[in-house]
Amino acid sequence: TSYIADQAFGMLMLSFFTISTTFLFSTLLTAAGKLKVLNITSAIGLGLNIVLNYILIPDYGAYGAAIASLATQSLAGLAMVLIVQKQFKFNVNLTLLVKMAGMTLLAFGIGYALDTEINWEWNVEFISMVVALTVGCVSFGLLNPFKMLTIIKNRDNNS
Repeated sequence: TSYIADQAFGMLMLSFFTISTTFLFSTLLTAAGKLKVLNITSAIGLGLNIVLNYILIPDYGAYGAAIASLATQSLAGLAMVLIVQKQFKFNVNLTLLVKMAGMTLLAFGIGYALDTEINWEWNVEFISMVVALTVGCVSFGLLNPFKMLTIIKNRDNNS
């Protein structure tokens, strides 16, 4: 049962990203007064979650409930992103999305390698992950230490 609980917890950890997306975009829709479309999206998500739980829990238990949660939050988050895109006519920065997808794949790849292939102490694995992802962020152009230093220097000059 520990393995099943681990699997369910892992699935719920993945849900963090999709839940964050729904929180962010539902807040934007609320601030814009688009409550009708937000409520419709939420009601559809609720219905989907109930159906998926009814189907998955009898066979998979907590793991099935976690899958239902991830699926529901993913679809609701995607729907809200698309609604906000349509409502506010935001431009999609494809280059940034590709870089972020690359970083996500890098993070999962390093995490998988550290979990399955390398048997170091957890604190060494953690530091290795932080260093590797920092280098990845700089390499992908998502983090620019020189610009950060410029911002800090300019902030000090403006005080």
